[in-house]
Amino acid sequence: MNDIAPRSGTQDIVVDTDFPHAPQTIWRMLTTSELIGRWMMVPTGFEPVEGKRFTFQTTPAGAWDGVIHCQVLEVIPNARLVHSWKGGHDENAGYGSRLDTVITWTLAATETGTRLRLVHSGFVPSRNGSALATFGEGWTKVAANIGAIADEQGEEEETSEPWTGGCACGAIRYEIAAEPVFMNDCQCRDCQLRSGTGHGSYLTFLSAGVKRLQGEATRWTIVADNGNVKSHAFCPACGSPVYLTSAAKPDFFTVHAASLDDPGRFKPQVVTYRIRGHAWDRIDEALPQFEKMPPM
Repeated sequence: MNDIAPRSGTQDIVVDTDFPHAPQTIWRMLTTSELIGRWMMVPTGFEPVEGKRFTFQTTPAGAWDGVIHCQVLEVIPNARLVHSWKGGHDENAGYGSRLDTVITWTLAATETGTRLRLVHSGFVPSRNGSALATFGEGWTKVAANIGAIADEQGEEEETSEPWTGGCACGAIRYEIAAEPVFMNDCQCRDCQLRSGTGHGSYLTFLSAGVKRLQGEATRWTIVADNGNVKSHAFCPACGSPVYLTSAAKPDFFTVHAASLDDPGRFKPQVVTYRIRGHAWDRIDEALPQFEKMPPM
């Protein structure tokens, strides 16, 4: 799908594409320089780190040297990448005209894989008319290229080691043959009370990846701030919290990091509900921090 919509005197290019791959596979497409070079151009100096500046070199046009200047503005692993896109020289309409735009990549897990939305925003029609048309066609082709390369990379998903775990006494066990789409530390009050510590640590998977779930769990249901009903499953014998599900998002299955057979595999990507955090609960300050939940 490709749409161009007005926004505050400028126009945006919007491209939505569905892929039969988990978000982490598509994320690698967007954040690995070598792979970026295969579906578009090789970036110089790129890292998926907020504030990082990088460039692309394309064909010079007139007084323009062909360098596209970019800066990473936002990073939410496996979910959102935003960076500026600036280039051009003169004020004439066309590809070589001055561009001061922003590109936003948003990944959303679906029942069958990932929906990737690209929004290239900030085109000034009177100045960037030709560029608007060129990029409108170009980004659609880029999405197809990403899909082709992801098909190759996706083989890694099928051969990766399953995620296994369960409760302390072994009465509840699970096996997940997929990679997590989101890993976070959450400092909300519910997580504090449930864990008996300052936060909870979680890995969220697509439900389709759950290959084995055995044992009868006792459930505790709560209503989140946004009205979403969450069901927390714990072992009736040993009391260990193991997993949780959401009525609003039935395609997702979330496990507690400590329930993994190998908890060392947990690599938190963000901290959520930082607004509820305590000074004594020290979490990696290098992680992106969100007062509540990040925009998804």
